Amino acid sequence: MKPILIIIFFFIGIINLAAQQLSGIVNAYAFFQTRFKGNIFVDDNGNQGPGSDTIRFIYLEQKSLVMPKINTVAYKGKLYSASLFEVPKREIKIGNRLINGKSVMLKATAGNRLWKIELSPPAEVQTCAKGYQNKILINGEKNGSPFIWTINYDTELRAEVTY
Repeated sequence: MKPILIIIFFFIGIINLAAQQLSGIVNAYAFFQTRFKGNIFVDDNGNQGPGSDTIRFIYLEQKSLVMPKINTVAYKGKLYSASLFEVPKREIKIGNRLINGKSVMLKATAGNRLWKIELSPPAEVQTCAKGYQNKILINGEKNGSPFIWTINYDTELRAEVTY
């Protein structure tokens, strides 16, 4: 029984690797940042508006120069809509880590391209399967073939105050 289970898990791993390679993605990095508003608005009844929100975004490094199609992103159990933008430079400063203040820089390997995925929550909150509550899953297509790319962790950046 154990050899059969080992073989099954081996094939699942191979299929997962093949699906990730279909995407052309070399690396993916997830970030989030709390955004504080300088002045919190108050409505006519004296009720405070939202004081802060969390921005979530992902950077992809891809071998292909063709823009990938990103359908949805499941970010720690919640489904988000994705907007994809080309990063015009090979090297970019993302921000500073919250835990130690160190600068976060990304640099694409020669011949690769960086893409930024900005996430926005859908009108209705949707969740994904329970086994993926702590992962980030990018669901997309390349050349008509679907792929899923998994990111295991995200990095919190220092907050920016906006006015």
